[in-house]
Amino acid sequence: MSQTKFLCAKEVAQLLGVSLKWVYAHQLELPGRIKIAGLIRWDETILLNSVKEQAAQKPQICHTFASQGQGSGERKDRHKLLAL
Repeated sequence: MSQTKFLCAKEVAQLLGVSLKWVYAHQLELPGRIKIAGLIRWDETILLNSVKEQAAQKPQICHTFASQGQGSGERKDRHKLLAL
C-alpha cells in the first residue's frame, strides 16, 4: 500500500504558483481537500491529477479578447503542468 502525501496550504500555493491567501480563499474549490482536527490538507495525488486533467482540456476563449486580437486560442503549457 502506498502512502498518500498530504500538502499544507503553503505547499499547494507553491505548486500552483499562487499566493497563500488565494489558496485559503479558494480552498473549497481545490480538489483533494481534507480537514482533520482543524488542519486543512490536500491529497497530493488527487490535486495533481485534477490540475493535469484541467490543463489538458481545450481552453475556452474569451470572445472579448479574441475580437480584440488578444486571444490566440492556442493551448500553451505555461505552468509546466502537462509535463508532470
